[in-house]
Amino acid sequence: MKVFTSLLLALTFFVIGLGAFTRLMDAGLGCPDWPGCYGHWVLPPLSELQEHLSSFDSSQELKAWIEMIHRYVAGFLGSLMITLGLVLLLKGRSPWLGILLIALTILQAALGMWTVTQQLNPIIVSLHLIGGIALFLSLTSVLSEEFQQNHNMQPAKNYYTLIDLIVGFYLLQIFLGAWVSTNYAALSCPGLISCHLDKPISWPSLGNLFDFMGLWQSPEPLGFYSLEEKAHIQIIHRCNAIILGLLITALHNFYRPHAPMKQRPWLDMMLLVYIVQMSVGLLLILFQLPLPMAVAHNLLAVLLGIPIFWIKFQRVKRYAS
Repeated sequence: MKVFTSLLLALTFFVIGLGAFTRLMDAGLGCPDWPGCYGHWVLPPLSELQEHLSSFDSSQELKAWIEMIHRYVAGFLGSLMITLGLVLLLKGRSPWLGILLIALTILQAALGMWTVTQQLNPIIVSLHLIGGIALFLSLTSVLSEEFQQNHNMQPAKNYYTLIDLIVGFYLLQIFLGAWVSTNYAALSCPGLISCHLDKPISWPSLGNLFDFMGLWQSPEPLGFYSLEEKAHIQIIHRCNAIILGLLITALHNFYRPHAPMKQRPWLDMMLLVYIVQMSVGLLLILFQLPLPMAVAHNLLAVLLGIPIFWIKFQRVKRYAS
């Protein structure tokens, strides 16, 4: 069970990276129909497509293959997710996690379909990315409970309260990162400190920044936000990252000496991954979003969730005195 869940966790991590690569290659609509691709389950030869689609060229063929590989690997992963969910449910081992895995897998498949049928609407694309990460974190929670152990050391007061706070800001950061990415706002604020906009920043209301109804109804979703509004989204994303970093640093520096021994390496990993993630984020700004760094930024965000959710769901039981 532990081995299967661990392998599934690794495959989920790979699929999330593949999804990020697909989006960054602008291949989300490489196959404009769903679930097949140009009416076929396997992409036909380029010569056959060119007979029916005059605008189809070799670059589109590459994007179509990227999207198809992503879909079929994700489909294979989904079948394994549902299998694990049924095992957890039927054997009575973490049944609520089993139900969650099955529900998230079905929702994620639907979001994948809507991503195509709704023409890369930012709301759907953001939810699709968040859904993949939610599946990954659910698997992390399953593994954490599998390894749960008794311990004779009681964590310091407010230790788990701070963990819960970190979970909240981490989930908010995942949403903000997805919103920045799917609205192509990553390069809207090219400066490390300021955005170098031509005019002074006048902050719009949060309702305008996250006007989901207006964005949903917009005929051209990618043009819904102005450059200034995209810069504001990026600034909010950065500010939340700083708050999250302060919380993680406080947890590590003030609570690590009093944390259970089995959890101390996870506290170290949490701080280390955050530092690397922030470094990659700074490099993304300096080097104007190179593809390998952008994919790494997505994957590091996922990795950061492992120690956070491992500790969250591995509340040690104290030995009976």
